[in-house]
Amino acid sequence: MRQVNCTLVFADGTQVPKGTPIHTELVIETDPGGPSYGGRVEENGRLIFRFPDCAPQGHGASLRVQTKGTDWVGRFITPADAPQRIDVQQPDGTTITWNIGPSTECPHTIVLQRSAQPGPFRRSGRVRGQGRCWVDDNGFFFPLGETLFWAPRGWKFENDRIRQNLKWLSEHRWDAIRILCAVGWPGNEIDPTWPDYQPVLAGLIDAAYDEYGLRVIPTVWGGGSWNPVAVTDKVVEVIKGREHKILYAEAVNESFNNLADDAVVRDMSKRLMATGVLTASSCLNPPSEQRFAELAAGCSNMVTVHLDRSGGDLDWRFVRQAWDVKSFPWPTSQNEPKGPGSSVSSTFSALQIAQSRVVGIVCGAGAYVLHNGAGIYGQRHTHPGTGVLRTANLFEMPGIDAIMQAVRGIDTLIPTGVENWRKANDGWRSPLPEHGLPAVDFWEDTVMHGVNKNYCAVDGPNRKFVCAPSGVRAPADGQVGGTFKARWACKVKAYDPLTLELKAEATLAPDQTFTLPGRPDSMRAYVVVGELL
Repeated sequence: MRQVNCTLVFADGTQVPKGTPIHTELVIETDPGGPSYGGRVEENGRLIFRFPDCAPQGHGASLRVQTKGTDWVGRFITPADAPQRIDVQQPDGTTITWNIGPSTECPHTIVLQRSAQPGPFRRSGRVRGQGRCWVDDNGFFFPLGETLFWAPRGWKFENDRIRQNLKWLSEHRWDAIRILCAVGWPGNEIDPTWPDYQPVLAGLIDAAYDEYGLRVIPTVWGGGSWNPVAVTDKVVEVIKGREHKILYAEAVNESFNNLADDAVVRDMSKRLMATGVLTASSCLNPPSEQRFAELAAGCSNMVTVHLDRSGGDLDWRFVRQAWDVKSFPWPTSQNEPKGPGSSVSSTFSALQIAQSRVVGIVCGAGAYVLHNGAGIYGQRHTHPGTGVLRTANLFEMPGIDAIMQAVRGIDTLIPTGVENWRKANDGWRSPLPEHGLPAVDFWEDTVMHGVNKNYCAVDGPNRKFVCAPSGVRAPADGQVGGTFKARWACKVKAYDPLTLELKAEATLAPDQTFTLPGRPDSMRAYVVVGELL
């Protein structure tokens, strides 16, 4: 891979402001199953693109840029003598040329014009696993879903309102919604015996994908008095022909609560997996390989987990729970992490929610579902256990836009493929060179200062690593929170997961230190991207 720095500007010459929520897709057509090459807007409107050195000259590529629901197409302005060319096909069918110069610092400019075909960005092809990674025809990605359990009932009885929620998710560039296909909540049922049950489910899936660019995560069984296998067969019939509109399927929501017969759960899962979509039997409780063997082996090709939401360590404990999935060799999704209005305990901290997604990806759980109170029942009420007011609609939750922006934005900081890298916990033992582990130690002290946890992923063959120091605490304002000490020569960059700002960077010699500021309340976290020299 090589990197090109570009400046992203609008047609009137003004630069796209730093921090603009943006989604980019650049796909080399000769490698449709490979990664998509996207970027992020940094200081002074700079956009960084990554692409393979071997990208052949003259072969097509497609580029789409989306900002808050609006599609744009890019016209590239580059030095005339640049030797490498990528043709970019615009939505109106015309082709423009991107000439890539020999230097990674050559000045490229992308001028954005409004697309001739505005609409939501929609990923294509069936979703599949590559090791622990998630991939479709647009390439590798970190799937991002949202709890919207009540969507089938909403589609049947409150179509305008569910469309409002789908549109809002599309504007935030979400990938999927997680729905329940059957649940027996009194007065709020999703009833598989409705005469129009299958048309309702099919209509929701079609509209979510075709009109709003959202795939669907159907969890078949949420509890009830119906036959769960018969319900599964109905859902399977709806999925057929719509496989590319499904992110993944799950047989049972929390089987330990809703369907304790493992044999039935496995039967349901096998029927779903026969459709060719990624399938999980039910969330693993506990998240262990032993439980996978009991519940999911032979009938699943991915894992869903519901991690501990309890507090502790100034509420950083729930952020670090994804360490429990580090050894799973399958694509993994955090299906119900702690979130705004969740049961057991709830958080509205955009920083901690975003960092919980970062930690999940670093530990191998590439997919993440933002679990929230509004998405469960779709009705305004106060949760009896937490006392938190749950709103009727996603967009009504307090501070939700900031949460959505933070959770979506971290995609731009983390290299694709990281789920398949080796894992390390700097809080438990020093990384060892013979294990190909990171080049830095991060000291830990949860009493006065330091880092609550720092999990790492390491690409040994390519000498790269990503760390996720979370809960960086300092004794007082202005004092140091955490210190790196390089074991080997390396370059590191530390980003704020909330703002995506580059907060610090350094080139370190062996035994040289690198510090990151903390706060007395521990509300600091970073995504540290590094490479060995």
